Amino acid sequence: MPIRFDTATSQWHLSNGRISVVLCVLENGWLGQLHLGAPLPDGPSYRHLGARPFHGFSNRVGEPVALEVPTRNSGDFRIPALDVESPDGSRVLDLRYLDHTIAPGKPPLDGLPSTYVEADGEAQTLSIRLRDEISGLVVPTA
Repeated sequence: MPIRFDTATSQWHLSNGRISVVLCVLENGWLGQLHLGAPLPDGPSYRHLGARPFHGFSNRVGEPVALEVPTRNSGDFRIPALDVESPDGSRVLDLRYLDHTIAPGKPPLDGLPSTYVEADGEAQTLSIRLRDEISGLVVPTA
């Protein structure tokens, strides 16, 4: 599945010819999902897809956009992907984009069922790190 990153739009496009996933860094630094479905052509910005029907919340970036890592009290009312309690009892996380890497191959998942590749050229892995400024928590995604 080729992974392309457009620095001008802060947008990733993952595609295998049958399905596309488009993620982006929103204006406030959150990681949003713009598309998951039918394959899309390479090249253009897909920022306009952010205004698709989503009945979770109206966030601070204008149009409703599903967060890639929803958390409690972020306005995305789906089941949280991550729930952390700070020493002071707070459960609020404000996960913002920190950095990302695109690496050849697929890392093994110890003890978990997963697909595999026989050579690194058969796949790419996108890892995105998000950070909560107040707690200092860094959340790796892969």
